[in-house]
Amino acid sequence: MEPLIKCNELVKTFRGKDVLKRVSFEMPRGLTLILGRNGSGKTTLIRIISTLIPPDSGKVSVKGHDVSDRQRIRQMISYLPQETLLDEVLTVGEIVTLHSKLFGASIEEAFEFVERIGINDSKTLAGELSGGMKRRLCVALSLIPDREIYLLDEPFEGIDYAGKIIIQEMVRDKVKDGKSVILVSHTITGLENVADHVLILDDGEILFSGPPEELSNEFPEIVVVDVDDPADPIIERALNSELTVMPSERLCVVGDRNKIQKVVGGCKNRPIKKPSVGEVYAFLVSKQKKYRTSVNISSNYKYRLQ
Repeated sequence: MEPLIKCNELVKTFRGKDVLKRVSFEMPRGLTLILGRNGSGKTTLIRIISTLIPPDSGKVSVKGHDVSDRQRIRQMISYLPQETLLDEVLTVGEIVTLHSKLFGASIEEAFEFVERIGINDSKTLAGELSGGMKRRLCVALSLIPDREIYLLDEPFEGIDYAGKIIIQEMVRDKVKDGKSVILVSHTITGLENVADHVLILDDGEILFSGPPEELSNEFPEIVVVDVDDPADPIIERALNSELTVMPSERLCVVGDRNKIQKVVGGCKNRPIKKPSVGEVYAFLVSKQKKYRTSVNISSNYKYRLQ
């Protein structure tokens, strides 16, 4: 089957700085997570895919169509920018009505999207919404059009836990309906283990691109140890050993197997486990420069493409 998105030797430079460095990957249909710390090149990549900016060199195609065919591709996608952009002098109801008419969507279904995401008063001015509710409204607006592909750049930014759960459900529903969602985030999304594809960027290069279940297999030296007590001295020892301490589904220490074995010592009640996708990602981006040098991640990935 033809890939949803295909990039080959993609390069983009701003003011003499290479933001994307000969990036190559194939992205399948379904749910893809583009992960990476701030400044890694994620938004630049998504803006090229959405035809907002052109690549400097290389090839990028969406369902077999080059991104230079802007009109065709824009008919296939709905794009949520990283910035929260609303006309604040309009009411929520006016914005939703205008948006649904602009994109040929059902007004009734459009209001259902907005109510589902937690905005119930259509008479409220957009400018009177809190920052988090403005972001919720923008996410709902991006999901209203009936498109084949939804590009969501940092949809969880400024969103509280309850809103994040709702957005996760809405994303899953789009995928169940046969749509493709490309979700960009610098933090763990909660969707890592249900995604069809994970792409991790750092400093304009790919650290990993593939099914989420392959991530921990690609880096078998990264392991995790659970910590039951936040006051446990293992946390301080872990930090001193340049390991990563993170509260994900559980409080844990993530890092290189050899270092963790030294920190844990001979404690039989601290089994070393295989990390989740989010835990591997957290370690990679928190220790990216030293880790990249020690295991040559970039070269390893390029070897996999051959």
